[in-house]
Amino acid sequence: MDIRFFHHISSFLGILLGSMLLTACAVPNPELALEEFNQAISGRIPDAVVWRSDAEEDIAVDARVEALVAEPLTVQSSVQVALLNNRSLQARYASLGIAQAEAVQLGLLENPLFEIMVRPSTERGFNIEMGLMQNLVDLLMRPARRKLADAEYEAEKLELAAYLVGFVGDVQGAYYNYKGALSVLQLVEDI
Repeated sequence: MDIRFFHHISSFLGILLGSMLLTACAVPNPELALEEFNQAISGRIPDAVVWRSDAEEDIAVDARVEALVAEPLTVQSSVQVALLNNRSLQARYASLGIAQAEAVQLGLLENPLFEIMVRPSTERGFNIEMGLMQNLVDLLMRPARRKLADAEYEAEKLELAAYLVGFVGDVQGAYYNYKGALSVLQLVEDI
């Protein structure tokens, strides 16, 4: 074999390895998104939020709810029960994960196009031509797309935080209204 053949093969492998490194996949982590969110709202609501993402977690959450309901309800335990049983809130957690995945996806480069062409040569052997192409517009727009996706992810986190703070306030208000109504009922019965 000709030394040029090995030179072509080594350059082909170099291009292939470089393109694989450039297009390495990033995997979104919904648990990390929820952890970041919990840290962001840690001072605003009494408990960390739980995303019921699998059957084992559902069983653990249901057991926690049963334990909370078995005892007399307090403001904090009623908020915990409401947070753990709110299906709308679970859907919002999922949308937070989707926003994070979109932010990761928009930060990735498009896959480069690699082509190889083998043609017979007029001399002896054959010619190997290789090419690697990347969309230039994609490369130029990537930082802007990434900023937009990050902003949308932050907006989703803020909307979820606002919903949670309002929801917790509503549950606390309902608890105090319930306790007030019980006090009025007790007073009426005493009279």
